[in-house]
Amino acid sequence: MSLNRLSNNHFHAKDVGRGIWHYWHSVGFHSKYREDVISLYHTILIYNKVIRCAQCKEHSNHYIDKTGDDLVSKLKDITLTDTEVIDYFNRWLYQYHNEANLHSGKDPSTFPTYVEVVEFYLNYEMCNEDCGK
Repeated sequence: MSLNRLSNNHFHAKDVGRGIWHYWHSVGFHSKYREDVISLYHTILIYNKVIRCAQCKEHSNHYIDKTGDDLVSKLKDITLTDTEVIDYFNRWLYQYHNEANLHSGKDPSTFPTYVEVVEFYLNYEMCNEDCGK
């Protein structure tokens, strides 16, 4: 493949962002153990180091600076069950996503509720197209 076919013109922030949020929510809601969401949190921290949009990077880092210590203490809290930790993480991720949507100018009245997000990620069909299978 030539490098001419792979250019920044093919990558749009809203499309890349949707995929990343979808991946993070999917992993979060299908996690079985606290280690799963701890790993996901580390993945999010790594991603924040390479976000291409300076404004998105600043907003993201601000949110994590503001909420990260509390999240990490919950992730490490041995008095909480894995289920409680996973739920706390998913609620944190939901808020984080809403903050990102606010910064991108989206109308908060259009945001799905947490319950709607949970139902979506626990019930969506991965392949709903005729892919030959």
